[in-house]
Amino acid sequence: MESKRDRGGKENREEYKSMRFESDIMNPIRFHFLYADKYSFGASWAYSEENLPYNLLRYIVGGQAEFVINGKKSIVKEGQIVYVPMGCTLECKAMDKKFSFISIRFTTSVFYEGADFMEEYLGVARTICATPQLKENFEHIYEWVHRKEQAKMFWIRGYLDLIIGEIVMASREEEARKTKEISSKKEFELEKIHQKIHENTAKSDPRIQFVIDYIVLHAKETYTISQLSEMAGVAETTFRKLFKEQTGKAPNAFMRELKLTTAAKELLKSSDSVNSIAYGVGFEDPNYFSRMFKKTFGVTPNEYRTMARR
Repeated sequence: MESKRDRGGKENREEYKSMRFESDIMNPIRFHFLYADKYSFGASWAYSEENLPYNLLRYIVGGQAEFVINGKKSIVKEGQIVYVPMGCTLECKAMDKKFSFISIRFTTSVFYEGADFMEEYLGVARTICATPQLKENFEHIYEWVHRKEQAKMFWIRGYLDLIIGEIVMASREEEARKTKEISSKKEFELEKIHQKIHENTAKSDPRIQFVIDYIVLHAKETYTISQLSEMAGVAETTFRKLFKEQTGKAPNAFMRELKLTTAAKELLKSSDSVNSIAYGVGFEDPNYFSRMFKKTFGVTPNEYRTMARR
């Protein structure tokens, strides 16, 4: 017969395994900040975009509007946050004389293909009621975007992670209020996602993670596979194999996507020419840069910049 002490020990081991599993999944994930700004419009404001080339978080500061995401209509109002995943179609229409919001654009580096990681794994709802802390952090990230301090990107990244963490918690609390039990179907779907992510992150190697962290922090630099494998302390063939196992992408593909994300950020926050930005992130051929940018984001660099100024 199992004793109370044995049951307690078993529960602790299961909790530890669960914590390790969550850590293995979350450690390789990066949220790449692109831009944040505050907007205010009148009753005539309308917005339409197909295949959104980034994720959006919009905190409604005042008024209300009609949002149509992938054909599904909802009314959003002051104090709510709307999450719109990359690749969605989005239509918005103001319903008050004054409608204002803070908008954050970002991309997500994940290793689970074929699903919206934020919604399907983290449980982020499309509409969330903002907590006082969320409101404050949206204001903070907007303020830091417009500062000139050298350390501002560290603050911005920190606030983005805080906002996403708070949104995950708020989404789960709202879901818990709606239903106390998760259906067996939902559990099965979530378990499939867990398993898929686990398959791609189970072989996490600290040597490769060190290289990934370095690349992310120095995204504008150009590296050879030889340099990166030397940094990891392994042979080139071994490095390519371990990198693909850990990220789901070949080293060159990973670096190219990171440079394109960095370029997307520069397009939104600077007035530099497309060619200048392409050279700045390490592309020697601006035409190749434009082709790769459109393949990744679904629009050309100039179209991407134009959309941000609507």
